[in-house]
Amino acid sequence: LLGDDVELRLEVPNQLSRSARLTCTSGHRFVDSSDGTILVKDHLFLGPSAGAHIHCPTWPAQLVLFLRGRELYCQGGDTLRINSEAMNAAHALQHGDVISGQDLRIRVEIES
Repeated sequence: LLGDDVELRLEVPNQLSRSARLTCTSGHRFVDSSDGTILVKDHLFLGPSAGAHIHCPTWPAQLVLFLRGRELYCQGGDTLRINSEAMNAAHALQHGDVISGQDLRIRVEIES
């Protein structure tokens, strides 16, 4: 249960996706001191733009994570790499893959 003074904001920052960002605006904190929660429906945008679900202002390009069937895919700018190889098109991700670029490094963990 939430107390009467807890205020939450639900935002859908990108019109191309039904995924949303849930943040606490009343000064309270989520478990584990996270800044918020991402509710992923179809696409998840990470990057420097205001429309990103996860805003990363120093990133040079946007990264998009999305589901195709039951597989997780990513697509990004030409500066991004997967397992040290250039990402030229949408790429299916596997557990343990590493997405990297200038000022970013993400290790993919997929529960089976």
